[in-house]
Amino acid sequence: NYGVTMLGGYIGTDAFVKDKLHSRLVKLQQSTVNLIGLPNRQIRMLLLRLCFRPKIHFLLRTTLPTLTEELVEGFDACKRQVVASMVFPDGYVDADISDHIWDICRYGIAEGGLGLDYLDDVRTSAYVASVVECQPTVSAFYPDYLAAMGTVPTTQYDVEFQDIVTRLHEVDEDITVASIFTNFGTRGLQKLFYNKLHASHWTTFWSGLT
Repeated sequence: NYGVTMLGGYIGTDAFVKDKLHSRLVKLQQSTVNLIGLPNRQIRMLLLRLCFRPKIHFLLRTTLPTLTEELVEGFDACKRQVVASMVFPDGYVDADISDHIWDICRYGIAEGGLGLDYLDDVRTSAYVASVVECQPTVSAFYPDYLAAMGTVPTTQYDVEFQDIVTRLHEVDEDITVASIFTNFGTRGLQKLFYNKLHASHWTTFWSGLT
């Protein structure tokens, strides 16, 4: 169990990274209590959506997705608690908001939601976007890096990257391991990939209502 914290990200054994992420979640849970304690609900909502919501996005860009499951699940529960505290201010409980209502809350504002993110899609799009956007820098030090990413995966990093690209390919056939490094640029990719995954949720959601 060893590692190092570098520029806000965690590098080390899986146990080290998970332990650090757990500690971060505990701090976020305390922040949730503080946020719920704000008496003005409008300020509470603005802070939730604009400041609290993206708190873990950087960690999702710099950490293997399989190591962030507890963080994502726990942070999603934190956001849900804050919403519940505004809808049911007297003795709120998480169960007061149904899964269906929470689904709607996570859609974008333009779609009638609260813009609170599908964190599983954020985790997926953030990680693969980070890999692609860092490619020019990494390739400057490791010239064979780009070629290696398209071969049979040899590390957990390769496996998870290719699994995510496969998932993106299911919603956009133009996205492949070969094309993702050449056809989509190196800026704004997290939002681009998130929107593609999010659109499939939106289609599934509405098809279930009709």
